[in-house]
Amino acid sequence: MVANPRNPADPADGVNRHNFNSSSTQQTFALVYVNRSLGGDCRIGGTATLGMAGSNLNDGTAMRLDGTQISECAQIIQYPANVLHARVTAHETGHTFGLGHPIRSAPYVDAPPLVLPPDTYTRAIDVNTIYVWYGEYLYLGNIYRSEVVVDGVFDLVNNRADREDILAQWAYFRPGGYDAAIYQIDLRNPVDTQANRILVQIQERYIMDWTGRFTLQALTDWHFNPTMLPRMCVKSTCP
Repeated sequence: MVANPRNPADPADGVNRHNFNSSSTQQTFALVYVNRSLGGDCRIGGTATLGMAGSNLNDGTAMRLDGTQISECAQIIQYPANVLHARVTAHETGHTFGLGHPIRSAPYVDAPPLVLPPDTYTRAIDVNTIYVWYGEYLYLGNIYRSEVVVDGVFDLVNNRADREDILAQWAYFRPGGYDAAIYQIDLRNPVDTQANRILVQIQERYIMDWTGRFTLQALTDWHFNPTMLPRMCVKSTCP
């Protein structure tokens, strides 16, 4: 049951303002969570979509959670399903309250890939290829990326993942251990050279990370980054 739904036949359409009988000019909305299939497959390069906020404002838009996919992915990666479900739910709620993923800026450096300074990137314009440092970690004998480029902005403005413009990402050089490696990223379209930087989504080991770190498997491991809490806005209009 959903109170004051926009479409009584489908709660996924979200809700109208919750306080419609109030004399206040401030609109407030109930939080709505619906179970919906979101596509992808955990067995194919981690392409599964587990949750989708639908809005970065608390405006009555329903948050979609793929319960079946969450359970299947948890089994595949050997992760507690209840913890994964709770983290995904909290993550999408964070988006609804205006929070984004933590990111870092990686400036362009004109250097050969093998001597690329940490936290930077370089490019090979003629072949639509960039090289960038990614963080990594080891889990159950496998190496996982803890970072990923933000597509569609700055020097990657011509390349978007949803258009399949990022053709491949693979470890080009791993200097030792499992903390970081230089990745080669092959692109469909030319790199833009105006901004001379790209953005990289990172893991801070908090709820709003672009993806959760599999080594953190207890509910008590997961919190919002305290520095993000002042930016959390539960209103339909925010500063």
